[in-house]
Formats: sequence, C-alpha cells, structure tokens
Amino acid sequence: MHSNSHTRLEFHSLCRLQDLDPGGRGFEVRRGDQIHAVFLIPTAEGPVAYRNRCPHTGVNLDWVPERFLDRCGEFIQCATHGARFRIHDGFCVSGPCQGDALESIPVRVTGGRVEIALPT
Repeated sequence: MHSNSHTRLEFHSLCRLQDLDPGGRGFEVRRGDQIHAVFLIPTAEGPVAYRNRCPHTGVNLDWVPERFLDRCGEFIQCATHGARFRIHDGFCVSGPCQGDALESIPVRVTGGRVEIALPT
C-alpha cells in the first residue's frame, strides 16, 4: 500500500472493552452518508477489527447476529460459504476465498474504550 500524506485517521468509539463479547461484536459506523459495517474480536493482545465483508461475495460474515467465530472459537467463519479466517490477521485458510484476507481496520483502546479508525 502506498502511504498518502493527505489521509488521516479519524477514530470512532465503539464500546467499552469490558462489554466486548468473546465471540465478537458487530457495529455499523455512520460517517456522512456512508455506513461502515465492522466487527471486533477480542484477543489476548487486544481487540482486532475487520470490515464485516467476505472477500468472496461481499456478504456480511456473521451467521446469526453477533456470531463471527466457528464453533470452537478458533477462526472467524463466513456464514454464507463457510470460509474460515485467522483471527489475528484475517487471512483465509479454507473456503472459496482461500489465500485472500479480510480488510483489517486500525483499532486502539483508550480509557477503557475500543476505538476504530476509518480513513477520512
């Protein structure tokens, strides 16, 4: 990716860290007339954030609201075709989009709140 000095990150507060469910949590962030569907997954190193969009068909990943992980809690799983993605980097390890990856979103925890950054 090329760095663009004119792009700055605008952070959006989503929830308190303590309110983040182990199975993940989805959010819709409105910016102007756009709605960005994203989700957070807590990890031992801190939460990770991805756009809620399968690289295969573009559908949302959760198979029921707020369910992003497979039954064992080891992988993010797409509801539509069962593609599985590593939690720490979003890389697809199996399914129709194997080798692709989820779109990662910068995330930080500030004052106990989880924030994501969307480019402006």
